[in-house]
Amino acid sequence: MKNILCLLLIVGGTMFSCSNDEITYSSNELPQKWVLVQMSGQVPNSVTTGDKMAWQEYYVLKADSSFIKHRERNGVDYEASGVFSVESNPDGTYFKFVYDSDSEIIGNCSPYQTETLVKRDTKLIGTWWACDGPGLEYQRKE
Repeated sequence: MKNILCLLLIVGGTMFSCSNDEITYSSNELPQKWVLVQMSGQVPNSVTTGDKMAWQEYYVLKADSSFIKHRERNGVDYEASGVFSVESNPDGTYFKFVYDSDSEIIGNCSPYQTETLVKRDTKLIGTWWACDGPGLEYQRKE
């Protein structure tokens, strides 16, 4: 009986201790492209999609943990890059982007060269909206 209890504690502890660990992707899951599909503002019912959005944007996540973010706005292309990590917490899965240099396309609530997106079902949701930025939703494209 003691052995079974010890085994259950070890297995249970192992399962729950990994909840804050970084998720690693296999090469089969990367690269991934996440495309901006919806924008919303702080005003109710201010949702836009497709060509009506203020800009078009996507992230490309690579197997070496690097990424490229591309934005096209008013016929001008912008690009920024850096490294990303994915963390799973009890309240969700977070994609954290750290940029190589400052860029006007970094959407965040701080002066740092970082962004965080949270995975909700099949979408990535930007956290910029928390400080009056636009609500951004991304969908994975193959």
